[in-house]
Amino acid sequence: MENNMRKEMEEKEKQDFKVLGLSSFIYAVVLTFCLYKNFSGITNVLWTVATVIYIAYVARKYEKKQKPINIFYDCVIILLGISNFTTDNQSILFFNYMVIFIAIAVNMIYMFIDIKKLGMCIQSMAVCQCIFGCIGELSKPFTHGIKALKMDKDRNKNIKYILIGVGCALPVVMMVTIILASADSVFRNMIVKIFKLDTLILNLTGIVIMIIVSYALAYAFSFYVKNGKVYINEKENKMAALPVNIIMSMVAVVYVMFATIQVVYLFGHGGSLPQGYTYAQYARQGFFQLLFLSCVNVLVILLTMEFVKVNKFMKVVSGVICLCTFIMIFSSEYRMKMYIEEYGLTFSRIFVLWLLVVIGMVMLGLVIKNFHKELNLFSFSMVVVICCFIVLSFSHVDYIIAKYNLSQCQYIMDKNKNDDPYEINIYVDMDYIINLSADSVPAVLDEKNEKVTRYLNKKRYYKKLEKYKDGGIRSFNLSRYNAGKNVK
Repeated sequence: MENNMRKEMEEKEKQDFKVLGLSSFIYAVVLTFCLYKNFSGITNVLWTVATVIYIAYVARKYEKKQKPINIFYDCVIILLGISNFTTDNQSILFFNYMVIFIAIAVNMIYMFIDIKKLGMCIQSMAVCQCIFGCIGELSKPFTHGIKALKMDKDRNKNIKYILIGVGCALPVVMMVTIILASADSVFRNMIVKIFKLDTLILNLTGIVIMIIVSYALAYAFSFYVKNGKVYINEKENKMAALPVNIIMSMVAVVYVMFATIQVVYLFGHGGSLPQGYTYAQYARQGFFQLLFLSCVNVLVILLTMEFVKVNKFMKVVSGVICLCTFIMIFSSEYRMKMYIEEYGLTFSRIFVLWLLVVIGMVMLGLVIKNFHKELNLFSFSMVVVICCFIVLSFSHVDYIIAKYNLSQCQYIMDKNKNDDPYEINIYVDMDYIINLSADSVPAVLDEKNEKVTRYLNKKRYYKKLEKYKDGGIRSFNLSRYNAGKNVK
């Protein structure tokens, strides 16, 4: 009995290796070629397309059909790959990769595990469980491979000969390429431009490690999700509503008082501000507290819906808190707008404005869920957040920052009646603009203000742009290319 079960398990592992082994290895090689020391090149598009193909291949082999939500995530992955090679903003690139990996995880989970009918918190926990749970399966691609090779001895001979052939061919091809490159400068330049790996020997260790790690992660995650190894507690052990009603009612009263003050003082500019405060200072003072409370309110309403027995009174109180949260969000947006008018744009200020819009959209989803239980809040929130992020990702934030801040420059100098170009940094943070990414260069070069131009010359700004001139085919980035072509 035990022998039969063991044989069945080994046969199953062999079949898993047939599906995931070679495909995961090819995907790892493509990923390494595209991303090794190249996180913002045109090969990002190739990597994201390869990712979508890999997911579709695994799904087809395990007889899983793609649903509309899977197609949505496929499009998201490819769009963010395109964004990676069109921007030079390191913060955007970091968030792009984070969203891409989350989209890959959710895409595969939705393909293999039915979690759509569960609550948002349970779905979120299931996704986290899959992401971190696959770590325990990292040995599987290697153990499965060894077992599969032992079981299929006849085929192993061919595989062994193929591996020997590939292992011998790689150093031979490398040696021939190096000799030919030394013999012809045109050929050498072409190879260097295509691969940007003129120091291949030095990078070889890093390349091998990246292939192995990528292979193990792709195989382990696919194997984990395919087997549906997610523990989900679907029992509804909900709390009594009465104590929660009391707490939320008292909080709602305070929120209503606060919301009234916001309408009178901030939006209506009525009443009198505390002594010594300007509206910009007043706007800055409570911004982060309101942002924090808005996030807490979203979390509280969500947890209440998921884990408390909701009654009509609670729905009314939740509705009041949601309304007050919208006022808090609008108050935070309004405060930040006033602060930006006084002190200009930065990436963090734009990101916070974006975050407030996202919080507002998620809160809107909670309001809809409060009255229409059939709404899949997790899918709604994911689609809203990702769509909003794609807009941010493609907006070239640094260009907007430079354009806006420079447009305020002349106005501020005229207002202060100062014509000294070297004191321009007192009124506009030119050093911040100068240190922005290549995305900002077109806005800076379009500036016609002579005082700005003279300040840029003083800081050798145009000399710094020469670094954007050079770049291989593999690392080609549209933003850096546009910045470099403007250098005279």
